[in-house]
Amino acid sequence: MRAAQVLDYQKALRDGLRTGFYRTYLDGFLKSVTIKSGTVSRQQDLDHLGDEWADTEIRTLEAACAFHVDREMAPLIRHAAAGLDEDFTWSKEVFPSDRGFMMFDEPLTLREVRQRTMRTAAVVWRWGSGPYGQAGVWLSMYSKWDDALDEVAVEIRERLGDSRCQSLGPLHINHVQFVPWGHNLGPANVAMDPSVAAAYAVAGDPVAAGTQSDNPLRDIYATLALMGQTVTTISDEDITPPVARRMGKKRIPPRVVVIRLRRSAGSRQPGETMVEWAHRWVVRGHWRKQPCGPNYSEIKVIYIAPFIKGPEGKPLIISEKVYDLRR
Repeated sequence: MRAAQVLDYQKALRDGLRTGFYRTYLDGFLKSVTIKSGTVSRQQDLDHLGDEWADTEIRTLEAACAFHVDREMAPLIRHAAAGLDEDFTWSKEVFPSDRGFMMFDEPLTLREVRQRTMRTAAVVWRWGSGPYGQAGVWLSMYSKWDDALDEVAVEIRERLGDSRCQSLGPLHINHVQFVPWGHNLGPANVAMDPSVAAAYAVAGDPVAAGTQSDNPLRDIYATLALMGQTVTTISDEDITPPVARRMGKKRIPPRVVVIRLRRSAGSRQPGETMVEWAHRWVVRGHWRKQPCGPNYSEIKVIYIAPFIKGPEGKPLIISEKVYDLRR
């Protein structure tokens, strides 16, 4: 995916949110999400949700820097997300900006509550206030309509029809969540408790208590946290003057930041190598909490990249559990 394509997706989502059909679709989606979350009790609180959300999302997209996650990052993101502690907390420092639009070459894949596969190709975030006035970040996730591996998208497309889905644009919303600052990341798998199951029933969408689904936020947290680590490179992608002018006229910021695996020797941790050795052993990548700040009162999450370790001339022992990061 090139920079111009990322910006085209950003523009297409913004334009789709302006249409009446997308707003009607959003209205139904958000009412269902709101009832299931138990954040409202009055019908009037559900009025005009689609319009309000669309207007806010449009303003975000017209000010958001675009980020492009390279395909080679996908296995590292999955591995890093699996190693995150549940008690890692969300903070402003995790994010590169207060508003952002992030496209993934390889979508983030998870199992939703009905055990269907859902693949997030884009994420939009904005800092703001939550339902009860608390400070935090809004995260909205989008799938591609034409992703044949996304079972949720396929099911909705079959229900609505291809022509109606196409009128929404290339991206459709699959999840919305507000996360307060200081909130724990949580486990990789989440079991639905009875109160949430009851809220689903009220929304006319019953799911049995105890049903497990994947935490949709862990991959996003891992991606954002990896942006500040030595294993990745962050750089502006080249945007041609015609594309920059076109996006400027359409009120889309003409800038795309790409996140890639680092290729240079400078990315190596002590003892690390990118060579495919026939000897020694591989140390798995992992997260570490590094004290920092005044009197070491703050904690920074650091990712220790996989590396090869051991004396020269010894056999390389590779476990099936080892995450291999080869170039």
